Amino acid sequence: MGYHMAKSFLEPQAFDCSYKPSEAEKKIPEQLADKWSQGDTDALAMLWADNVKYESWVGIGKIRSVYQEIFDCTTNRKLVIRSTEWTRDPVTVTGEAMLYATGCGWWPEGKLFKYSLTLNAAGEIDQMFWWWRDEFQVASL
Repeated sequence: MGYHMAKSFLEPQAFDCSYKPSEAEKKIPEQLADKWSQGDTDALAMLWADNVKYESWVGIGKIRSVYQEIFDCTTNRKLVIRSTEWTRDPVTVTGEAMLYATGCGWWPEGKLFKYSLTLNAAGEIDQMFWWWRDEFQVASL
């Protein structure tokens, strides 16, 4: 699966590099964890690629922007910081309005990382798409 779940935070917390991901978590993530939102609170999900951590905080209730950062525990420095605005997707699934977001960035190994995802009304990720340069992956959760 390639992820490590953490409890929901109201505010972003400092990352503890003493955490050691499992071998599965060290792989380039193919999909995001499901059910990582807790209503209107900010949620934290962490994805690992070797010793690099990728995380996202999402404010589902107010459809706030997403704070994302890549942190290299080897050099103890941030690699990428960006925010992505959430919008309501005009397409509805089973009668529910969907949240939709897209973003992009660069992984340390030079791969261009792009994604798009949709969340249902419960804040659960329905589908996430990953692009690794010319490679395309889709995860239906």
